[in-house]
Amino acid sequence: MTIRIKSFQHIILVLSVLISLHSVSLGSLLEKYLDNSGTPSYEILSLSNSPVGGKWILLNIQSQTWRGITWNHKVAVYIPRRLPHKEHGIIFVTGSAPRDPLSRANEYTLVAESIGAPFAILWDIPNQPLFGLREDALIAYTLAKYLETREEDWPLLFPMVKSVVATMDCLQQIFKDQGLNVEKFLITGASKRGWTTYLTGAIDKRVFAIAPIVYDNLNLQEQMKRQLEYYGTFSDQIKDYTKLGLTELMVKNDEKIFEVVKSIDPYYYDIKVPKLIILGSNDPYWVVDSSEVYFENLAAPKYVLVLPNEGHNISNTVEIFNTIRAFFAISVSGKYPVLHWKNEESSIVLETEEEIEYAKGWYATSNNLDFRKSYWQSVDLEIQNDGEKSVVKFNAPDAEGNVAMFIEVRLIKEGYTLSLTTTPRVLRK
Repeated sequence: MTIRIKSFQHIILVLSVLISLHSVSLGSLLEKYLDNSGTPSYEILSLSNSPVGGKWILLNIQSQTWRGITWNHKVAVYIPRRLPHKEHGIIFVTGSAPRDPLSRANEYTLVAESIGAPFAILWDIPNQPLFGLREDALIAYTLAKYLETREEDWPLLFPMVKSVVATMDCLQQIFKDQGLNVEKFLITGASKRGWTTYLTGAIDKRVFAIAPIVYDNLNLQEQMKRQLEYYGTFSDQIKDYTKLGLTELMVKNDEKIFEVVKSIDPYYYDIKVPKLIILGSNDPYWVVDSSEVYFENLAAPKYVLVLPNEGHNISNTVEIFNTIRAFFAISVSGKYPVLHWKNEESSIVLETEEEIEYAKGWYATSNNLDFRKSYWQSVDLEIQNDGEKSVVKFNAPDAEGNVAMFIEVRLIKEGYTLSLTTTPRVLRK
């Protein structure tokens, strides 16, 4: 069949349709799953008052039935006594629920009060063990089953995302019953839950901001190639994927894995919501400058906080939640700080119009490109201000080996202090 295009406008229209179809196809497996995964339900398990005047509500949410398995989640919801933010909430996505969820939830009471917004802890992402497996082993197994069967609902990230979407559905009804009209959510979570955070931000318009933690793995195929370049092998932390041949297929850009990668890799989605990406400098899952292969292509506003001498299980949770609290308030206001940085020959230069409280340069050295066990040191940096903007420059220190480095600044914005960093870079000897 021959299609004749009679005008330039027709050409533009056809191109627009083709581009639109391509964009939809990238996430079509996930979107298809969400469209056919049923309606969630919830049960209120308990109501209790906090010592500072807020209210805890403990729920069980049934998010879906995935491959014949019903998924249930414990969810602890906190409504602060002081509630300046009545239309925006936070969902903290985490792993398996403890035996006494409310005792654990109470540890977050002061955090939630300081944020001043409805706050929910969503456990059991994913439901596990399944098939005798947990965490990465479970995700890898489901990806392998997809490749084996081509049954489109196999990838575990799909029900993980659905769980967050279902929780937003249920929370909106809960909040409505409490006289609140919460329309928007900030989503945050760590590791696999950080992965889930990205994908939820990509597909649900109720998400107004995301704060993924220790998921430095966007652009999967390039990440796997970078691990081979830096380590000579794949990180032992992702051995569950390596054992099933998934990482090798990614390196080869094998067509067998192409479609599912495009559906589970946040890099291929147009994620427009503001992002605060929180990382550990010594995370053994990734290479030190993993963000180099994706950060530039993310839509703004986008920010990074690299925590020095922290691995995958970050201990400095106070810094994390203080930064998320500030990011939440700034995202609600829409008054985002603007930072620009560039890598020069042997330095990093950062510019901003914001007020900088202090600036530090962080660096670590290594005889090779493996910085997982390197110790990070800091130097105070001079802040140059010409009345319009502040400039910070970090020159790489003299070292015998390779140097990894980034700049940290503490800004004052909308009455909050906010620690942010540049993405790490590596200078090779």
